[in-house]
Amino acid sequence: MGLTPAPLTSLKLTVQRVPSHADSPATLPILIYHNVFPADTPPGTIESHMRSNGYEPQWRYGMYPFSHFHTTTYEVLAVYSGSAICQFGGDSNPGKVHMQVQEGDVVILPPGMAHKGVEMPNGFMMVGSYPMGYHWDEKRKGQKGFEEKIRAVKGLVKDPVYGEEGPALEHLGGN
Repeated sequence: MGLTPAPLTSLKLTVQRVPSHADSPATLPILIYHNVFPADTPPGTIESHMRSNGYEPQWRYGMYPFSHFHTTTYEVLAVYSGSAICQFGGDSNPGKVHMQVQEGDVVILPPGMAHKGVEMPNGFMMVGSYPMGYHWDEKRKGQKGFEEKIRAVKGLVKDPVYGEEGPALEHLGGN
């Protein structure tokens, strides 16, 4: 049985721009699809859905409590349990933001977007997925010399939730 996300026409979407900073060199926005998956959707069902749209699920976990980012790929975080307050933009970035994510949400992070969990009650869990053929790395503040690597990452060719259409293609597609 396949997973049916919230209809695209009723999707509640947050497009959050965060200023680029030495500790978070992303130039594209964060996308949050709110309540896109029904409550109590099993993680395996989310993983199958991501695979059907060209994304490879690679882990189930909460979010690291330290600021980090990836220079080689987009990251798609599908929350399947609980809620958390997450920080986006790096610790010393005056433009950093704190946002709540909860069960049913999908967060799409562009390359270079620093993120960490700030308040993560027990039970907060996500599926982490990446576009097929891309492999994630982990960078932390103070590391330098990868801006070219971030710029070389191609735009998304499929939306992780909606496939051939969807906000990710509008905001993060192309290149």
